[in-house]
This record gives sequence, C-alpha cells and structure tokens, in this order.
Amino acid sequence: GMVAVLGFMVGRGKGMQPGLAALDSMTGMLRGWQEGRKELYDREREQFKANFDRLKEAHEEYRQQLENALSVARVDIEKGTADAKLAAVKAGDAVTAKQIDVLGTKAIIDAINAQNGVKAKATELILGLYGKQAARGQRYSAINARYSQNVMRAGREVARQAELIQNLGVDVGVGWVGLVTGKGSISSESMAGLANIMTPDDQRMVASNLRGLAIEGSYILSGGYRVQQHAIDALEASVAPRPGDNYMTAGYKFLDFIAKMRVGIEATEPYDDFQIAQKQHLEELLSKYPSPEQFLEKVGRKVAYNDQVEAIAAAATKKTGKEVTPADVRSQLEKKGYIVTDRIPELTDMQEFIDWKDPANQPPPVIQMQAPQ
Repeated sequence: GMVAVLGFMVGRGKGMQPGLAALDSMTGMLRGWQEGRKELYDREREQFKANFDRLKEAHEEYRQQLENALSVARVDIEKGTADAKLAAVKAGDAVTAKQIDVLGTKAIIDAINAQNGVKAKATELILGLYGKQAARGQRYSAINARYSQNVMRAGREVARQAELIQNLGVDVGVGWVGLVTGKGSISSESMAGLANIMTPDDQRMVASNLRGLAIEGSYILSGGYRVQQHAIDALEASVAPRPGDNYMTAGYKFLDFIAKMRVGIEATEPYDDFQIAQKQHLEELLSKYPSPEQFLEKVGRKVAYNDQVEAIAAAATKKTGKEVTPADVRSQLEKKGYIVTDRIPELTDMQEFIDWKDPANQPPPVIQMQAPQ
C-alpha cells in the first residue's frame, strides 16, 4: 500500500525529511476523509503534495546519479562503481551500497530498476488515493469509514460478551461452552454432561447475555448499519437455548453465531491503519473458537435446521396421507444423532432489514476529492 511504498522511498538521505512529512500529511488526509472535514483534508493534501514532490525530486536525483555512474562504469568500471556507491550512501540506500562491492554494475542496474519500479508504483497509488477513491464517491466517503468502525466496535463487544458466556459454570464441572469451544478432544464424561438438558438457571444465564450480543451482532451482519428491531429479535431467538435443548445444541448455536460474526468482520473493509489493526485483533480473538463443522466432527453429530424439519414433515404428510408433525421428525433426527436447531441469519439476511428511516443510517454529503495537478 501507500504507507509501504512511502516507507521504502523515505530512506535516510535527502528524501528522509519530506518523506516523513508526507507520511504525516497522508495520515491527516485520511482523518479528514473519515471525519468528513474537507478543510482538514484539503490542508493536509496540499502539504502532502508539496512533500511528495520533494521526495520524488530526491529519488529522481538519485536515479540520475546511478544512470550517470553506470555510463562512467562502461568506460572506467572502478570510477563508475565508486560514484554509484557514493550516491547510494548519500541517498541512504545501504543495501545497494553493499551490493555494489559484490555485484558491481549489476547492482547499479538493479538499483535503477528498483527506483523506476518504486516511482511507477508510487504514481499508481497516488492516483488511486486521489483519483479512484474520488471517482468511486460514497464508497470512500466518511460514511463508510464510520460504518466500518461500527463493525469494529460491535466486534469488540461481541468478543467480550462471548467470553462471559463461555465462562458460565454448570453441573458438568466447567463452563459448558468451554467444553465445546476448546479445540482439543472432549472426554466421555464431559460428552455425557453435554447431552443433558439445560437447567432453567443455565438458560436464564445465557439469555441475560444474549440481548446485547444480538444487538452488536446485528451491526456486524448488516455492515455497521442499524437494523429493524424484529431482525434483532430474530437473531437473538436463533441463538437462545429453547426449552428441551441440551448443552451440546446450545454450544453449537453459540459457535454458529461466532462463525457468522467472523464472516461479517472479514467482509468489512478497513479504511485506515487503525481499523486494519482492530480487524486483525478481532480476527485473532475469535479464531480461538472452532468452526461449527469442527465441533460437529468432534462430538460425532450432524445438524438439521428447523426449516428443513418443517419441510420434511410436510412432505411426509403429503406422501403418506397421515399427519407427520415437525416434532415427530425432530425426535427421529435426534435419535439418529442430529442436532436440530434454528439457522443463524446470514449477512444477506440481516442487510435486508437495514432501517433506512433511522437518521444514523443516512449518509452525510460526500466529499469529492480532486487528484493533484
């Protein structure tokens, strides 16, 4: 990205001061973009352009010195390589300075090619920073950075509340979610405990944590937007233990929810280095949980969803002419080792219920940025 290219260009020579100043100005530009502050963006943009121009001049001067040294080396290799090494030292290019001693003119040619490549890449990224993002309009406006930040904030809260649920203690000896969320094997004694029906107290303890989890989860699944209340209620109901659920079913629901959160966070585009760091941190926090598929393999179960159960019951009723209820199908599937539960809403499901009437979901005026001349 731009930071990496500028970091490569800065070095320790003539371009160091303008290079560092350009990095600072770029940070200010991104902040202005995020916050929708055009005056801050414009001010930092002008400073960035001035410093980047000085940085390009320093690199062009270094590249020309290398070109001249290469021309000299074709006539007098010792003087040419000496000139190139001196230019590299002055430019702060310690790697090239060392390589010239070993590779001679090849190191000079490689350095020239590297300077040309960096210049081309920097030009491409600058056009992207100023031009492409402006052309894409709203996608790169402050509103999208804000929605991404909503996802990051919600992700932190989901990780915190998930930890609380994981540590709930029950009769099986340790936190019941702890048994299913560890990536190791489960003992036969613990497996027997997970097959027990949840106690009313454990159901209440989980339920007390689910309201906040569902609210924050809805932000993640919607891309940072507020959704209609019924969508939050549906998300909460899909995760909540039902009467008759055992600990294994409740654990699967929990892991399925976490998996959906991971997908939502992975799909969120970070807009600055701070958001990149937040996203990486959240992915690390949630990576400790196994996937629902890994859990099913560990406990030797399969999964069926209630909408499938209802479809099977309706088809069986039509075929036999006798009423087959969803409860009948559910009982048969559970005897065969299936976990029967609700589906956790997907990204596309939640995004259908974004509340566009909510003022928080209304985009501010888009700042159209102009490419530098």
